[in-house]
Parts: sequence; C-alpha cells; structure tokens
Amino acid sequence: MRLRLRAVLQEFEAHLQPAQPGSKIRGKSEWKQYGDGSYRFKLSLRDIALPDESQIDLWRETSWLMRLRVQSGRARVDIENDGGSDIPAIEAGQVLQIKHGDLLLAQGESKAE
Repeated sequence: MRLRLRAVLQEFEAHLQPAQPGSKIRGKSEWKQYGDGSYRFKLSLRDIALPDESQIDLWRETSWLMRLRVQSGRARVDIENDGGSDIPAIEAGQVLQIKHGDLLLAQGESKAE
C-alpha cells in the first residue's frame, strides 16, 4: 500500500439532513481539489428508508449530478481522478439534495473547510 500525500487547494463539505418529517436519513459529502491537479468527491448516506436496489439521485441546486443505488439503508460514492472530469463541481453555498423521484429526502449546504 502506497501512501499518497497531497496538498489540498480547496475543500467543501456538506452535512445532509432529513427533509421529510419522521425521516432519519443523514449524510455527508466532501469535495476536494488537490495541488497535483486531482479531484475527489465522496458522499455517504445512511438510514435511507427505501428498499434495497432503490435508486436515489444527487442534485446540486437544480442540476442533476448522479444516481446512486440503495443497499441495506445506505448509499455511497467515492470517485477520484486527475483532471476533474466526471467529478461534480461543488462550491461553497450550493445546496446538495438527495431525491427519490420528485420526493426530496435530504439536503445540506456546502461549506468551505
């Protein structure tokens, strides 16, 4: 295993909270830009009250970003690359939303770290 040390140029984090009464869904997203030109986006959700294999969508404001699959009440993504393509661009103040169809499940505002 090779340890990779990189300088973080920018980092934004959002804590996602339930949008529906009685829901317990929680989550966290992290977006990082590194000094070596690479980018990383992580999103982890738990306590999703949907059956396994359900599909949920990640939105940034009014823009659809990606689809995730629910497994055991959880969904996650961890992507990284050298050029930023396929990594959703996230900025401070933007609201991330998790939806199932048109139903808003959770949301949180992205903040600079």
